[in-house]
Order: sequence, then C-alpha cells, then structure tokens
Amino acid sequence: NNLKRGQIMVGQKLILPNTQKAIYTVRRGDNLNKVARDFNLPVETLMRLNSMKKRSINAGQKLIVNMD
Repeated sequence: NNLKRGQIMVGQKLILPNTQKAIYTVRRGDNLNKVARDFNLPVETLMRLNSMKKRSINAGQKLIVNMD
C-alpha cells in the first residue's frame, strides 16, 4: 500500500491480502488464548486484527478472526 505514515485517510483504498475474515462473538468463559487457539492464530495476531492493547475480552464482544 506504500504507506509513508501509520495513518490512512477517509476514502483511501487499501489493498488487503487474500484472507477470509469472520466475526466471532465472545462467550462467557472465553479468554483471548482460547479464542486464538480455536482459530489457530497467535494471540498477537488476534490482538492486531482487533486493534487491542490489552488481553482482556468480555462476553458479547465482537472479534475479527482469520478463517484461513
């Protein structure tokens, strides 16, 4: 995408890799490690996909997950 800064502008088009994404709704008793393991993702990737700074999640929260 040839980004020179870490910012994107409204309306800017980005090229995304050919990945399939889904939305997962966090259930009671879930934790980030379990969700990452269930979708075969490193925790760090799951956090990056969801712009998370902390590892805490709550029931009902929606998370983007890779389906590849």
